[in-house]
Amino acid sequence: MSDRPQKSIFAHKQTYSMKGNSKSRSVRDIAHKNERLAGACPHVARPQPPIILEGMRPSAVVDLIESRVAEQNRILRGLRKERTARKDVLRAIRVDTHVLIASVFSFPDPVAEMDEAEYLRWRKDAMDFAREDAARNGAEVLSVIEHRDETHPHVHVLAVPICADDNMRMDAKRCHEGHREQDRHRESGWSGSPSRSYKQAMRAWQDRYHADVGARHGQSRTGPRRRRLDRATWKAERDRLEAQKAASIAIERAVEAKAIAEEAHARLQDEMTVTLASMIEDAETAHLIAEEGLIATLRHRRTDALLIDRLIAEPPVPMRTRRPEERIELNRVLQPVISDGLQRLHELLLVSWTRR
Repeated sequence: MSDRPQKSIFAHKQTYSMKGNSKSRSVRDIAHKNERLAGACPHVARPQPPIILEGMRPSAVVDLIESRVAEQNRILRGLRKERTARKDVLRAIRVDTHVLIASVFSFPDPVAEMDEAEYLRWRKDAMDFAREDAARNGAEVLSVIEHRDETHPHVHVLAVPICADDNMRMDAKRCHEGHREQDRHRESGWSGSPSRSYKQAMRAWQDRYHADVGARHGQSRTGPRRRRLDRATWKAERDRLEAQKAASIAIERAVEAKAIAEEAHARLQDEMTVTLASMIEDAETAHLIAEEGLIATLRHRRTDALLIDRLIAEPPVPMRTRRPEERIELNRVLQPVISDGLQRLHELLLVSWTRR
């Protein structure tokens, strides 16, 4: 096995306000950067239009946030008048209130060298993780964007808080593990910096991403240098992750193969049921004709009354009394139908015998 660099995860999540400040960009800045608008991403040498994988364009996310904030502020004004005792939790959503949760997940292989099938499997798992992560934190994913114009392909996920009784102000920090733990640190009066609790919570979030996504694709939690791993330990971990990745792919393929086989079996069963039911119905009809005659059979089958009246007025001529040319014509028309029916019956019986 070659001594290729070990692949490690990259996942980041942050919240943004409409206004922004010297330490953080605004919601609109993030949207413009993700949409690759002119001048919004100077770090990219040759910006290319993003690929919208799910939801709306980033700029449309900004418009929707502004609309929701305006509507929610109108609701909050009404509630403040009704519930004067809760004015503190019903105050208006300000421009510096964080209202967007933006996550980014990067694939470890460069665009020019990556295996497309492997990347697509990773991308699906990363998107599934992002949706589940938003749901468990009381947020809604509005846009998923892919960029391939940098060294490594990556996926951006834009989510907004869901208005609920415990988050009437659409506060994105309530939907972010790091900010929640930081606030809890302050409220509990714990020693040390609140930022320590923030970092611990986000490390736990990255641990979860690694367990759910990274490890399934042969990616380590961190690189070997950061953990000061010796060469033997690094190789052993790399081999373990590669084996885990291979096992994950094998399981996925087995599940897919099982689903395809079950679908084919169900389809065959349906076809056989329909065909056999039709054959039984034809046999019952032939028996009824022989026992009770054509007219009684048609009445039994609830055939159109006008057709029955016509048959009674003009009884069909029996086959044996028809002229030779009429019999030849009837044989010519019926022979292909009979042959097809016998062939289909033979196929069904063969399949039934094979499955025993």
